[in-house]
Amino acid sequence: MSSATIGDLWTLRCEVREHMLTWLRADQPDALIRHRLEVEAANARAMKA
Repeated sequence: MSSATIGDLWTLRCEVREHMLTWLRADQPDALIRHRLEVEAANARAMKA
């Protein structure tokens, strides 16, 4: 990404991030971790494998 000014770049990066999160929530909801316990459980499963 690029823009004419640093302020515009910040705004663009924020908008892209928000758009990506909206897309993930709508189209890939399992890709987002909902709770820290899910991370810890996933790590424990990975260590057993």
